[in-house]
Amino acid sequence: MEHSRRCLLAGRWGWILGAACLASPTCARGEEPRALLARTMDRYASLRTFGARSILRMPADGTPGEPAGMRSFFYARPNRFRLVVSRPGCPPIQVVCDGRQVVEVPGGPSGRRVSPAPRSLQEAASQALTDPRLGGSLLFRLFSGARGLPALLEPGSRVEERPPESVHGVACRTLRFRARPPFGQVTVSIGRSDGLVRRIVCRSGPDPARVPARLRGKLPTGGSFEEDLSWITVDRPLGKSLFDLDDKGKGGR
Repeated sequence: MEHSRRCLLAGRWGWILGAACLASPTCARGEEPRALLARTMDRYASLRTFGARSILRMPADGTPGEPAGMRSFFYARPNRFRLVVSRPGCPPIQVVCDGRQVVEVPGGPSGRRVSPAPRSLQEAASQALTDPRLGGSLLFRLFSGARGLPALLEPGSRVEERPPESVHGVACRTLRFRARPPFGQVTVSIGRSDGLVRRIVCRSGPDPARVPARLRGKLPTGGSFEEDLSWITVDRPLGKSLFDLDDKGKGGR
């Protein structure tokens, strides 16, 4: 009888600890790679506010390169956001949504564009958010939560564990998978302590394993894009004017 009671208590505590593990952003050791990616997406979907500054690298040969720009991004659920991409020798790219409309200042001769606000960040169609050549990021797709995982992954893609690494002093688990265009093969480094992404490396272009032998070496290989998130803040109040639009379509400071 005593043995049965102990087994029952152990089972109950095991269930409680297991549930706590799933709810905690710090419980990542031993978790299956696909489950970790799904839980990371749920972590982002749960955030009320988010802010990050990233160092962007765009090496042409797929090897680590010099910084090619900086990106700042701020978000308040469900559909307010502000993105600024700065590149040497180029006008900054800005996209600001105040919850009612989106104003884009593309940094080129085409001038600003105004469009209705999307219902959520993941529905935003601005190229500056979706194209890594302009400073867009796979990071923004994570805010859809685990339900958006099928739309993130290329059909048939497996999520694989890679050797762990440290990014800006943060110990990370590293995953690799193929994402839908334009991102291609993606490597993400996720902080063990907080469940937040610290580095993303994308190598766009076709999957070499799926290219017919007669076409190998003849198709464009795509580009390589890397971002290091050097500063992150979550669930903290953001300035009231951060998402404001002035009469020139530039975000408030």
